[in-house]
Amino acid sequence: MGLLGVLTSIPSSRWLRDVVSSAIAKPLKTPIASFFVSVLLSLFNRGQIDQAIAQSEQLFAAFMDNLPGFVWMKDLDGRYVYVNQRLKRLAPYQNGCLSKTDAEIWPREIAATFRENDLRVSASRETLETVEPYQLGGQDLWVLINKFPIFDNAGTVMMVGGVGVDITERKRAEKALRETEEKYRSIFENPVESIFQTTPDGRFIAANPALARMLGFDSPEELISTRTDIAQEHYVDPKSREEFKRSMEENGFVLDFELEAYRKDGSKIWISENVRAVRDHSGTVAYYEGTTQDITGRKRAEEALRESEERYRDLVESSLDLICTHDLDGLILSANRAAMELMGYSSESYAGGTNFREI
Repeated sequence: MGLLGVLTSIPSSRWLRDVVSSAIAKPLKTPIASFFVSVLLSLFNRGQIDQAIAQSEQLFAAFMDNLPGFVWMKDLDGRYVYVNQRLKRLAPYQNGCLSKTDAEIWPREIAATFRENDLRVSASRETLETVEPYQLGGQDLWVLINKFPIFDNAGTVMMVGGVGVDITERKRAEKALRETEEKYRSIFENPVESIFQTTPDGRFIAANPALARMLGFDSPEELISTRTDIAQEHYVDPKSREEFKRSMEENGFVLDFELEAYRKDGSKIWISENVRAVRDHSGTVAYYEGTTQDITGRKRAEEALRESEERYRDLVESSLDLICTHDLDGLILSANRAAMELMGYSSESYAGGTNFREI
């Protein structure tokens, strides 16, 4: 790099220009000084120096002002020595910020955080990445910050630079996502119905506490890790699993699918499932998800009712008394064996139509 390049690339080039200008304007007292100035003037054309400096500053400003973030530099006392246009447009900086500290620009707590991070960078001589809070117009904002030390030629920290990107929208999206996850986690973990996800090859990949309790497990994790072959370990009748999968392949869902399942202790319960297939971007079934209800009580009641009906039917059919049912017009709807014999019918041939008043 030539001498002109060196002089125009360092921050002190404007200072050098001012020194040379002063030397030209004033008589020099020593021959050495006169010689130094004459050498400088012989090496540089003053107009070229000014033009190079102006062009360098213009390029620097254009680059910094078009960055999609905030850029600044502060001296070791925390006073701003440079800010880009994007930062200047922020309300706290609009009244001027050069030579001011954060304490003169921001509320005390925010300024204290900024200053603490600046001191950490200058003391550690290392880059710091952090998220610093802002508050503008009554709204909380977040900026992802990279602060870094700026060294002089001797390796001494002379300034602290910073680059910031507004991540407020990202933070708000993350907060909304967390709230949504918490809401659905609450729905997943605290419903009356049991909720699950299983793979087509027969493994549980998710289960809520209600399902674990229903099947006698201490936790969803125990259920998921223990029950790895649903067809053999979950279904009392493995054929029910085949029927389930066939319905899922044909329709993509099942409603009120009833099956008998094993609990952890080997006892059996009846459950009813509503399940849908979840597919990936290629259309392949990734997993099944659905809800389960314990219908053992209902099944037992239905079985008891059937047994009761059978006992009642046996009693009626075996009775020697005439027993029949009829509508309000007297039309016989059903009759036991004794009544059929009185009417001259067999139970197989009686098609109804007789009025009991005619008997």
